[in-house]
Amino acid sequence: MNLYIWPTLLLIGSLLLIFLEVFLPSAGLIPLMAIGLSAASIWSAFAVSTMTGLIFLAIELALLPVVVLMAASVWPHTPMARFFMLKPPGDGDKPEFGEMKGEYQFDLQALVGQVGFAMTDLKPGGTVEVENQRVDALTDEGFIPADTTIKVIGTRQSQLLVRSYIHNS
Repeated sequence: MNLYIWPTLLLIGSLLLIFLEVFLPSAGLIPLMAIGLSAASIWSAFAVSTMTGLIFLAIELALLPVVVLMAASVWPHTPMARFFMLKPPGDGDKPEFGEMKGEYQFDLQALVGQVGFAMTDLKPGGTVEVENQRVDALTDEGFIPADTTIKVIGTRQSQLLVRSYIHNS
């Protein structure tokens, strides 16, 4: 019988178990068995000769990251991954301007330059109404009382940036 069969089979078994762990979570049992098979492979290779042991050790260290990366690239396409991961937005998922999803407006940039009024005190955050829409807002002036006319000067994250507005006729 060939001296290299057992070290090779044990090495292949350990790499298959590492690949399998990505798809079958086992609370550490499969990786523990993979480490055991890997150690047995290297031990049996060193039993053949020191050079064979060093070659098997180098092969193990070279193939381990390759196997992990292969498993990680295949995992998102498995049913288990679809259970854990969010679906990417499709073309029909983008709301039109004026369409609300939860409490947040998606196209805040379109409101820049518009005039509205403060529904609540802005100290510095609060709610404003611009173009018949309630939107979270933030002022850079410190405090704007409720029912004050405001102008949208920009956006900051998911809020409008506003200033009090005095209309000169």
